[in-house]
Amino acid sequence: MEKTSKKIAILGFGIEGKDAAKYFAGEDIAVFDKKAKEEIAQGEWADKNITWITGENYLENGIEGFDIVVRSPGFYRYQPAILDAEKNSAKITSNTIIFFENSKAPIIGVTGTKGKGTTSSLISHALESAGKKVLLAGNIGEPMLSLLPKTENVDWVVLELSSFQIIDVPISPKIVVITNITTDHMDWHKDQEEYEKAKENLWLHQTKNNSLILNYDDPTSRRLGTKTSGTVYYYSLEKDVFSCKDKENNIWLENKKVGNAKELKLIGPHNQYNALAALIASTRAGTDPTIAWKAICKFEGLEHRLETVAEIDNVLFINDSFATNPEPTLAAIRSFSKPIILILGGSSKGADFTKMAEEISNSNVRGVILIGDEAKKIEEDLKKVNFKGEIKTGLTKMQEIVAAAKKIAQEGDVVILSPACASFGLFKDYKDRGKQFKEEVIKLKNSPPLP
Repeated sequence: MEKTSKKIAILGFGIEGKDAAKYFAGEDIAVFDKKAKEEIAQGEWADKNITWITGENYLENGIEGFDIVVRSPGFYRYQPAILDAEKNSAKITSNTIIFFENSKAPIIGVTGTKGKGTTSSLISHALESAGKKVLLAGNIGEPMLSLLPKTENVDWVVLELSSFQIIDVPISPKIVVITNITTDHMDWHKDQEEYEKAKENLWLHQTKNNSLILNYDDPTSRRLGTKTSGTVYYYSLEKDVFSCKDKENNIWLENKKVGNAKELKLIGPHNQYNALAALIASTRAGTDPTIAWKAICKFEGLEHRLETVAEIDNVLFINDSFATNPEPTLAAIRSFSKPIILILGGSSKGADFTKMAEEISNSNVRGVILIGDEAKKIEEDLKKVNFKGEIKTGLTKMQEIVAAAKKIAQEGDVVILSPACASFGLFKDYKDRGKQFKEEVIKLKNSPPLP
């Protein structure tokens, strides 16, 4: 989309809203945000020629008289104010759509319920190891629109994309990777069907020369993968497909052995899936499979994703704060054979904890510390399935949470912060939650032993 002298409405003034405001600098811009003007029109934005519609009732009068409405990811695409603006001939767009329309380099789009951040990073790392110039963006790194000028000088753009961002994109990337599709963001989407359709939209517009990379072991991905005109490439830990792992942990790509899963520095079967997806994507982008696999094996992981913090008195502390729904928490549990003390809970995303409680009850988890608004609900679900381990509740500070976990833990145990919930309430976000956890663990490690 070319810049015009039309009236621009920007919905939301977080990272993406600010990115959009810079992109449309010099145009007639109005910002709509629930926060007070004093909170958001600060620093470089205080003196900008922007109309601010803010406060609790910021959408009360609708979005009238604008030619272009730029939707931040947090704004539900089908809310009445946006639909009314669309009926009145406004073009509804987003940073993602603008980037798709204007990128000079081909795009590898990565989405899924979990694993998309790690997989995006693995792809980028593999491509760079092969000498290719890469931009890694989306929910990782710098805002997308600020990177648009750089797309002229790179070979590939790798984008980590959420359902919020791709629900209405009219273009599909040349290569699309799906890590898995379970249940998430039911506090934003109308239902599971809409969530799945949002994911599906990323590859809906592919052509036969494009690539769709899917997890064969994920039934939803396999079902939705039939709806593409692109060429489908499956990966699996259980079946002999395009890329897979055999019983000896050997990794295969198109009937050629490229390495062994034991070479990976990343922990857990879920990261083996991520590695297979990245292997296919990077080879479809022109990288030699052996070079790609070696690079993937060297990758040590992202912060707040099964991140080793410290070992204290033969108790290992793991930060998995990015686990904001049950599926990644279950993946974390499956990644360790040692007894686990699990820190669970937070604010609701509309998740169902029944399956998680059942698996916890039948796993090597022998103690659970429950925090946040969802603590009571998770405790009820654990008791329904007769969880025999210790349950600790009522803690609100990370210092006491970590201290309680250490007290419960025995030599050889693993303490995992893997909350299965959003962080709001006790913490600013999952990063703040993980950061506080790491700080308290390090303090505990450095504190003198009790007499």
